[in-house]
Amino acid sequence: MQSTTRKPRFIEQKNYILCEGETEQVYFQNLLNNLYSTIAPQFEVKTCRELGGNTDTPSLYAKALELSQLSSCFLVFDHDGEKESLLSIIHYTHGLVPNLKIGFTNPCFEYWLHLYKEHIDTDAIEKYQVKRTLDSKTLPHKILNTKLEELLANLDGFTGYKKSPLALRKKSNNFRWLYEKSNIEQATRRAKERYEAYTLDDSSAYSSKSMPITTIHHLIEALETLEQQETITL
Repeated sequence: MQSTTRKPRFIEQKNYILCEGETEQVYFQNLLNNLYSTIAPQFEVKTCRELGGNTDTPSLYAKALELSQLSSCFLVFDHDGEKESLLSIIHYTHGLVPNLKIGFTNPCFEYWLHLYKEHIDTDAIEKYQVKRTLDSKTLPHKILNTKLEELLANLDGFTGYKKSPLALRKKSNNFRWLYEKSNIEQATRRAKERYEAYTLDDSSAYSSKSMPITTIHHLIEALETLEQQETITL
């Protein structure tokens, strides 16, 4: 009997978008499906808990480092005043891990969504934050989170928004405009302007005092590059 040699099966390596929370997970999954559909099959969008980790500071970064040893990993999280040590570690080490890209928002993801429509009046935000901090024992980051959600809910296109993955999932048709290229370009432009205004170097971007700020646009730019490269090779 003639022996046959089986060809080794090629297993496609998945890249990961690792999200701290479900709201970010829903956003990036929709983003891939609607705008970057060519490269969407290459990505798994997961929360840290889904991959067996926790959302505490060490677990979040450790899981991202683990994934980046095997494939590209985009880490998405909020800088909510409780991750100062994580940001310090990331600032000094993530450049040494070429497969790891960081997208964080200070203080919360709603700031990135707000940039779809406009810049935030930071002077007004700071006055509100100082007043509320003096009036209560609530942490400044949590106060700003509440204010950002309030501001966002009053913007055209976000009416009635509440921080929940269901807000984007259940109303996916209402929020389809979030995944249109021209709108993402506007948000990216505003994010870059804010980032560049805050930072002469990366270290100040990673400080808890730099608020509000986001590096989500770094991930958007990376996805855009990958999509263009994949389209050229087809």
